[in-house]
Amino acid sequence: MKFIAYLAALMLCASAWAAYPYTHIDDKGYKTTIAKKPSRIVIAGGMWPLPSVIMLLEHSAKSIVYMPKASKNALKASFMLELFPQIAHIKDGENENIEELLLLKPDLFICHNANTKLCQAMKKSGIPTIEVSVSAWGYDSYQSIKGWLTLLAPILDKEEVAGRFLDYTQGIQKRLDEALQGEKTSLEP
Repeated sequence: MKFIAYLAALMLCASAWAAYPYTHIDDKGYKTTIAKKPSRIVIAGGMWPLPSVIMLLEHSAKSIVYMPKASKNALKASFMLELFPQIAHIKDGENENIEELLLLKPDLFICHNANTKLCQAMKKSGIPTIEVSVSAWGYDSYQSIKGWLTLLAPILDKEEVAGRFLDYTQGIQKRLDEALQGEKTSLEP
């Protein structure tokens, strides 16, 4: 009997710390519940830099089944193709048709919040949908990547990786600021 009670307590604790189901509520009040770690992600609606962020977070391109054509072209012309050769096989496009996207059997839609029509169609599909902004942080590159990682890391169960990336990025920024401060001082009369 003690073993069963111990096992029940252990299962209860494990579920309390489990990352899934994960619920996200955006700034518009839209609630998305993601039952399990996404393995088939569609990124559409103008989120061009986002596929590379997801690939670096996951150390893989396997979960992305669709991305904007501009994203794929940029990735194919970069070192990312060497790191993640599966990029070449990811479906891409410019004119996102919700019916075609549903045929990819995604378990997560990610769309640019400015593409209202596409985001609304994604939400109506019943597939968990996350809206992402490129301007919410005043186009500050660090704050934007921090915002994206804060949103995506828990969904992808990669919070530790995201934290290390942000720490590394802040370290580089600090060294740049110090170097530029030294330059500014040496230029003063």
